[in-house]
Amino acid sequence: MVGQTAWGLVVAAIVVWAVLPWVPCAEEMPRTDRMLRLRFTTRTMFRVTTGIACFLALAMTFPRMAGGGIWAIAFCHVVWFWSRFPQSRWQTIVLLACMWLPLAWFIAWFQATSEFLWISAAGPALFPVVYVGSWFWKNPHDVMWLAVLFTGAEMTIGTWMIRLGPRLTMAYLVFLLLISTFGSFVLYAAMRA
Repeated sequence: MVGQTAWGLVVAAIVVWAVLPWVPCAEEMPRTDRMLRLRFTTRTMFRVTTGIACFLALAMTFPRMAGGGIWAIAFCHVVWFWSRFPQSRWQTIVLLACMWLPLAWFIAWFQATSEFLWISAAGPALFPVVYVGSWFWKNPHDVMWLAVLFTGAEMTIGTWMIRLGPRLTMAYLVFLLLISTFGSFVLYAAMRA
């Protein structure tokens, strides 16, 4: 049954993506408020390079802490985006719902422990990370920090897509729902095994 559901979701997503260019959408955000311009100077490049070097050193030494820290920063960014742009609040709520509602069954399965919070943070990006990790013969427990990091990236990219317009937002939300649902399937299979 899960296989047929998975194929049905993939076909439905392809149909939505194919029909999306013809869906009438009103522009919601003014053009001037859309993009924040970042000017790259030598000082900015040094700061970015230093930040990346510090993150890589932290990620190689303490990968779970680095993934959790980036996830927390991304979640704070989503909360800031939600409060800063009131016209995009519904899209932000739908972004989070598309990421975590397929994993709602997991709340009834586990009790609130640190492992529960860790798997909940990694859940939306669990499928692609475990799948790619299997190519390199990695245990799913070893790449869980990467799933948390990818979940943070999904949230940050989602806020960016919301600012780019409703069509890109809808396409990205369908993609996130598909990835999160497959992650829910993988997590359910792992719990049942």
